[in-house]
Amino acid sequence: MQDQYATLKKDYSIINDSNIKYESYIRVLNEMKSCYGFSVDEALSQQVFLSRRNNPTKNYYGKYQVPGGRKNKNELYEKCGQREVFEEIQIEIHELEFIALYEGFRLFLDGKKCMFKCALYFAMIGNQVPKQTETCNNDEWFVVDLKDFGKYDLTDSLREFKSEIIEKINSKFRKNRKNVNKKRKIGEPEKKLERKR
Repeated sequence: MQDQYATLKKDYSIINDSNIKYESYIRVLNEMKSCYGFSVDEALSQQVFLSRRNNPTKNYYGKYQVPGGRKNKNELYEKCGQREVFEEIQIEIHELEFIALYEGFRLFLDGKKCMFKCALYFAMIGNQVPKQTETCNNDEWFVVDLKDFGKYDLTDSLREFKSEIIEKINSKFRKNRKNVNKKRKIGEPEKKLERKR
């Protein structure tokens, strides 16, 4: 009986230690989840602004990106999007449209495998033009027609959700066209939407 008790006590101790380690691991992952990446797609007349990452010491070197960055602890994703877009390209965003949430594990340049969470949004920016503010991290921003978006070597989140990004932006333009058509008077010729460059 004493041996069984000792064995059960030992087994309990091993299980308890494992649970404590597991709970600690989950707590660390949850903290990481709340402060990881963000990307924003900028749509202008069914066009997207892209830039190539040019810093070989940063993740995704040589890949094409949209404005975005790390979310601060306790910061809302939408606020992060507005802040990062202003910091990176000096454009004010007033309304973001959610596309998708990309999350999982990946191996980073420093050799660590970490959990990440990346919220993808797009915003209509009107006639604002992106300015390059981080020359040490990316090349000049340039505009790409949405139909050509997938032809570039995109960062993982953009590549993974390429179809969803294109569909959400196209959907927004279909809604805008319907609203323009509803507002015209009967017998009035259909107005063409202007493409701003």
